[in-house]
Amino acid sequence: MKKMLYWIDLMMLSLMIVSLPSLEAPKNIFLVGYLLTRTFAEVDQFKREIRQWSNWDSLFLTIVFTAFLSTWFAGFSGLEEWKGYKVLLTAILTGWFLSRAHYTQENYQNLFKIIVLSAIAPLIWGFYEYLIIHTKSTLQLHSVGHVNHSAIYLVMIFGSSLGWFLSELNFKKEMSGSKWKLIFLGMVSLMFFLGLIIGQSRGAFGVAVMLILGLLFFLGQHKKIKIMGG
Repeated sequence: MKKMLYWIDLMMLSLMIVSLPSLEAPKNIFLVGYLLTRTFAEVDQFKREIRQWSNWDSLFLTIVFTAFLSTWFAGFSGLEEWKGYKVLLTAILTGWFLSRAHYTQENYQNLFKIIVLSAIAPLIWGFYEYLIIHTKSTLQLHSVGHVNHSAIYLVMIFGSSLGWFLSELNFKKEMSGSKWKLIFLGMVSLMFFLGLIIGQSRGAFGVAVMLILGLLFFLGQHKKIKIMGG
């Protein structure tokens, strides 16, 4: 039971990440599936007294409670404020469950790679809609939507891809065996950066430049430091 839940929640999380910038309905379905699976896993761990309460749990619970109080006393008509609270609660619970999942290092590395690679297809489609068929007035990632939201998502992915690219660089070793991987990661990082330029978000572009300078500063540092910087 434990092993099955472990693989199901990893699968749901991976599918949600893949769908996040591309497909609206599947994104929500897989997110709900992940939250439900993690809830079953937490109940199972509670029964077997495996997981203990930590400071992170207290922090997440505080955020949930304060957000609830803010919504309760908002005083808006029509109960519109509770729609926003449900969105916020979903995001907080996702982060909370992730903090308690305790995946392996390999799992986290694979999830990181999925996050970066899953943004390639929607960005190419965004280029197509904006530059070729002109069905969009701005560059957008399909399921992310609004140009500002797309720019924020894109700059995070750019930093991640650049950190991944720089972490693979090693001038002290022969790189012939991994040169195609380096070329691919370099092209992906460049494509994301071009997306930020074409998207014309000055704020996102400024953050991207700071990311480049910061990651180049860590160029000679350990691989993990560069990935964390991204």
